[in-house]
Order: sequence, then structure tokens, then C-alpha cells
Amino acid sequence: MQTGSPSKRLFQLPSFAAALRGRVPSLAALADQGVVSVTNFATAVIIGRVCGKAELGIYTLAWTLITAATGISGTLTTTPYAVFGPQLVRSRRRRYLGSILVHQLLLSVMFALIVAAAAALGAWRGWLSDSASSVVVTTAGVILFISLREFVRGASFAELKIGWALSMDVTACLSQAAGMLLLLHYGALTVSRTYILLGVSSAAAAGGWMILRRRAFRLDKRHCARDFQRNWQLAKWVLASGFLWMFAMYLYPWLLAAFHGTSVTGTWAACSTIVAVGNPVTLGLSNYVGPKIHNVYADAGAVAMQRSVYRSSVLFAALLLPVVLVLLGGGGRIVTGVYGKAYAGNAAVVVLLALNMLVSAMAYPFTRGLFSLERTKAEMFVNVVAVAFLFTVGIPVVKSYVALGAAVTLLATSVVSGVIRIGIFEGEVRRRMPEGSPDERRGAIEVGG
Repeated sequence: MQTGSPSKRLFQLPSFAAALRGRVPSLAALADQGVVSVTNFATAVIIGRVCGKAELGIYTLAWTLITAATGISGTLTTTPYAVFGPQLVRSRRRRYLGSILVHQLLLSVMFALIVAAAAALGAWRGWLSDSASSVVVTTAGVILFISLREFVRGASFAELKIGWALSMDVTACLSQAAGMLLLLHYGALTVSRTYILLGVSSAAAAGGWMILRRRAFRLDKRHCARDFQRNWQLAKWVLASGFLWMFAMYLYPWLLAAFHGTSVTGTWAACSTIVAVGNPVTLGLSNYVGPKIHNVYADAGAVAMQRSVYRSSVLFAALLLPVVLVLLGGGGRIVTGVYGKAYAGNAAVVVLLALNMLVSAMAYPFTRGLFSLERTKAEMFVNVVAVAFLFTVGIPVVKSYVALGAAVTLLATSVVSGVIRIGIFEGEVRRRMPEGSPDERRGAIEVGG
């Protein structure tokens, strides 16, 4: 039975509709990351089962190179765009997006050359096997296209245009899935061919976005250098921080390969892939939460942004806790069921990686809060601590205790750095003085623009 007068119900309906519309972007962000994560998960499982542990290990090592390249280029392009974009008028934003597109392409070419040179050096010195060298060379060839796809995703999320990112990723993932099925059907699946397929599908999807949204950006060479200088002022500490973080996190697969062989790296990859069932929440929500925090700060200031950071951290915890509990209870059995008996005996590694995922996700909004406050140097200090922890504790523990040691060190690093990060954020917010209205801040950004 309905209660209340018709007039009251009439006024309640718009508020309900508004609340529903407010949740649509975050739901779309989760759906987008769900599509990407399911595709990546299926790809890793197929390689692990069809090609074996050693090839899965090589696939994972190459993936760390791609992640590093896209992460660094994103720090210099779409991260500043997420911070400065909401504060720019439309015409200036179009030129700004055109500038960072040029930056992205140049950075991708540079990374491709670096990876190709590293592959040649590794093969010459005997550090890489023929199989690993071939995969790394292929990785160099497709970095441009994969990075361009990540750029499109980052720009779409920065503008809170989640639908564009979702459409592009669905297109790319369907193409990738179709190609994987063909490779399996003809018995032609290899790690190198998988990366070629990923590059082709990324190029098609990102190219479609650039054609359909060609009016969203404007290439103006007069602004490219100036925009890079402004991005660098914000991103130099973010870049240093991100580089340190990636070094501290992604060195573990390489350490395992160096000390114990690529088969052990394959085991680590299998456990990580199972834990990655939480990626639709961690990465999907991150793609929405980060730009949202920057927009809140631009519109309402530090105090409102602080509330948004804490709400986002609690939301991460609430959504990830069920996943973590499932992995705590049966992670080892899930790894064996998905990958086979060759991957058995790694329940503790899965549990530790799941807890690390939870801790890292809850700390992420505080990182974006520090970015909004332009305290990127402080964020870099946190990651210096993480790298120091890696060298003083991580390397000897990994050498002695293999994958279990890597998982323990990774979790301890996330806990310590997370506590420090939250403390710095709170101190910065307390010291933050009124900086004028959002319009005044926007005017400051426009100077020289």
C-alpha cells in the first residue's frame, strides 16, 4: 500500500531519478572494467593451460612492460587532463586534448624504441631466452596501439564520458576474443601472436574513437610545448612517484624469474589472475573515482573533496570485501580448478594478494586527493618508502621464500605506505587555507592558456 499524499510522491520521483542518474556513471565504469578484466582473465587462463607455466610467466613479464609504458605516459597526459580539464573552457579544453594526444604518440614511440633496444641487449647478453626475446620484440611493436587505447580510456574517464570508454572497450575485447578463438581452433596460439592480436584490436577500437570524436580535440602546435610544460609542473612528481610505485610493485615477477625461473613467475601470474577477479571494482571504480575527486575539488574545495575521498575508500572496501572473503576461503582450490593441478599449493599466496588488493584499493582515493591538492611530491615520498622496503626486505625474502615471500612483502609494503599516505593527506587538508572560489581557481588555470 502506498503512503503519503500524491503531491509528496510527485516530489519524491524526481529525486529518485536524479539519484539513479548519479549512479549511472559509476555503474558504467564498473561495467567497462568488467569487460576488460574478463577478457584479460580469459586470455591469461588460456595461455596458462595451453602454453604452460613458463610461457605464462613470459606473458606476464611482457605485460609489466606494457603496464609501465601506459602508466608513465598516462601520468604525463591523461592525469593532468583529469586535474586541469574540468577547470578549462570548452575551446581551450579541445586544444589541450589535442596537445596531449601528440604527447601520447611521441611517448609511445619512445617507449617502443626503448623496449626494442632492451630486447636486443637481453638477447645479445644471454639474459633473455629466444622465446622471451621474441615476445618482448613483439611487445615493442604493439605498445603504440595499446597505449593509444589506454589514452582514449583515460581521456574519456577524465571527462566523465564513461559510455565512450565502454563502447571502445567492448569493441576491442570482442575483437580480441574472436581472434583468440581462431588461434585456438587452428592450434596456433603463442604469446607473441596473442600480443599481436591485442595490438590490432586496440588499434581498431582507438582509431574508431578518434574518427567519431574528432571534434573533441584540436591540434594546435602553438600549444603543444606550453601544455607539456604545464603538465610537467604537475606531473614531474607524479611521474617520479608512479615510476617508484611501479618499480616497487612490478619488480616482483622479474625477481622471481631471475631467482627461480619463468615457471615460478607463471605460478605467481596464475595467483595474481585469480585475485584479479576484483579488478572490475578496483580498476573500474578507480577510473571513475579519480576524475570525480578532481571535479569535486574544482567545484567545492578541499573539505568537500576530503569527504569524497573517505566515501570512495569505504565504497572500495564494501565492494571488495565479499571478493576477498571468497578468496580467503577457497582461493587455492580456485587456482587449481581454473589452471590445473600443476598450479596447486598456492592458497597462502592467493590470500596475501587478495588482502593486498583490498589495502591498495582503499588507499587509492587518498592518492588522488593528494594529486588534487597538488602535493605530488608528498606522494612520491610515500613510494620512496615502498622502494626502500623492497630493497631492504623484499629481495632477500623473495630469494628465500619464493612466491610466498613476494606476496608477504607486497602486502607489508601496501600497509605501511597506505598508513603514511593517509597521514600526509590529513595533514595537508588541515593546513589547507581558503583559496578563493572555484571560478577564481579556474581563472588562475587559464592564465597563459
